[in-house]
Amino acid sequence: MEKKNSIIALNVLSSAGQVVIIGLVYFFLYKYLLTKLSIEMLGVWSVVLATSSIANLANFGIASSVVRYVAIYFTENDIEKIKRLVFTSSIFLFVLFALISIIIYPFAGIILKWVISEKYIGVALSILPFSLMCLITNAVAGVYSSVLDGLQKNYIRSLIFSSSSLFLLVITYLLTPLFGLKGVAMAQVAQSVYSLIGCLILVIKTIKYNPFKWNWNKPIFRDIFSYGMKFQFISILGMFNEPVTKALLAKFGGLAFTGYYEMANRLVMQARGVIVNANQSLIPVLINLGKENYDQWLAFYKKTFNSVFIIALFFMGSVFIGSNIFSIIWIGHEEIIFSNIVLILSFTIFINLLCSPAYFSILADGDLNVLIASQFWIATLNLGLGILLGIFFSGYGIVIACFASTLFGTGYLIYKFHISKNIRYKYLFTETNIKLFTLGSFTIFLFKYIISRQFLHQQTPIILYSSLIFIYSIFFFNSYILHHLPQKVVTMLSQFRIKKNGI
Repeated sequence: MEKKNSIIALNVLSSAGQVVIIGLVYFFLYKYLLTKLSIEMLGVWSVVLATSSIANLANFGIASSVVRYVAIYFTENDIEKIKRLVFTSSIFLFVLFALISIIIYPFAGIILKWVISEKYIGVALSILPFSLMCLITNAVAGVYSSVLDGLQKNYIRSLIFSSSSLFLLVITYLLTPLFGLKGVAMAQVAQSVYSLIGCLILVIKTIKYNPFKWNWNKPIFRDIFSYGMKFQFISILGMFNEPVTKALLAKFGGLAFTGYYEMANRLVMQARGVIVNANQSLIPVLINLGKENYDQWLAFYKKTFNSVFIIALFFMGSVFIGSNIFSIIWIGHEEIIFSNIVLILSFTIFINLLCSPAYFSILADGDLNVLIASQFWIATLNLGLGILLGIFFSGYGIVIACFASTLFGTGYLIYKFHISKNIRYKYLFTETNIKLFTLGSFTIFLFKYIISRQFLHQQTPIILYSSLIFIYSIFFFNSYILHHLPQKVVTMLSQFRIKKNGI
């Protein structure tokens, strides 16, 4: 049991570490691109990535199904089934994405012309083929990385993707001066190939998989296709939001606003990814506990929810507090548009993260109807409110529409899931440290607001926000970290304090 808990902890920490590393890479990457190119070119890149991602609407949720079924087959100790699952999934996605890319390429120009000014159409079309190549490669790599997740070897997957992000940064620095924005696209292709090869090699070594042996299996395909279709419908609704949001931003807010949104969204989503990736690594654990004992599952769910609540509040709150610092370091000056977008997105993502334990529990159970309904409401409201508020309030209206739709959809999912599992909200919030940390967080947020108003028309001294983040970090450490450290570490810290005080 101790070994099992150690693996869970290693997977969670490595998944979180992966996102931190990738976040740092994108920090330096965006700062470099902003210096070498322009905010408008960054907006073009953002829109092209969103446009090409439409091809993901046809992946039928296969890669996501792989995690669940690998975990199930591994519990049954059936390695041969896992091999057939891997081959069937990878072949299907490779053929499918190749065909979809061929079909989508001629029509992508029509979409781009609707949201991008004529001046940038040529650049956008020149990087589109590279973006589609990334989609094909990443789709297949996603199968192999999902196998590692299903086998609870997330730490290996995290190592591959962390190193691939560093590889992306190096190649981008080399190619951008030579090819401009096209060099960035080429670097992304190189990164996707790196990830594919790395994941494939490790899957071969772990389960003795032979990618050249024909191992197609119809019953397995039917299983993953049935589960994947429901999951894909959820993905379609979820993925629908990003292209719609960026298209509406480009239309009503302009490319510069879209570029600042891309940077703010990347910042917030990297912080979100730390928590989501850590939770995603728990799917195999939830599958096992769900089969064994409800009380154990409920206790594990409560522990996960409490952790997500406090960590999400700390991460998103820290991003909000430090938005002005990120603006100065990243953009070169205190950009009010960037800071305002970070403010709205931070609280949007915090609300969204609260449903992640329920979301992954539902994925483990396999009954996806609640997720479908939740994503439907988010997608519908995001589009409807986005158009309406975009007309009257330009770019900010669209970002606010994203917040409102997420609030409704997340609340709906949590409510339905807790009703189905007979979970009372009072049961989840019994720990005093959660209540105290929430109260303390909003007090610190109020100080941040007061400071921002005090220096409304001048650049705020970075030391003020840095001090606030430091105080918030100490508060988080005492409210959460000390409660979750191994007992040996807590004892050592206590002894250190005693010696320091001379007692």
